[in-house]
Amino acid sequence: MSLTLQQIIDEADTLVPNVYSPQEKVPWLNAINQDFFSIVKIPMVYTFNVAANNGEYTLPSDIRAKNIDKVHVGLIKYRSMLEEDVQPAQNYWVFDDSTNKLTLEPAPYKEDKGVVRYHRIA
Repeated sequence: MSLTLQQIIDEADTLVPNVYSPQEKVPWLNAINQDFFSIVKIPMVYTFNVAANNGEYTLPSDIRAKNIDKVHVGLIKYRSMLEEDVQPAQNYWVFDDSTNKLTLEPAPYKEDKGVVRYHRIA
């Protein structure tokens, strides 16, 4: 269900009677909306072709390490070296925000599809 701005104001006035005009409420609602969407993040997926024995890939500039939550190559999952407890012999990834380079260790052994799931501010 989607409400218009006027419907939101009408509902708020019904629940909490007040003396403020709609013209005063609109900037407040816009500020709340901006705060909400600066926190809420939309899940996005980036796919790329993986070459055999190549462990370094350049990702789009809107991806940040802190927003990546999954990295897969085919059926193989890579763990975050920064966020997870990576044990010896486990696959892991590292992302450099300054160069947009994703490093996969060990490098994939065959051609496949890589998938990075990340979150972008709405």
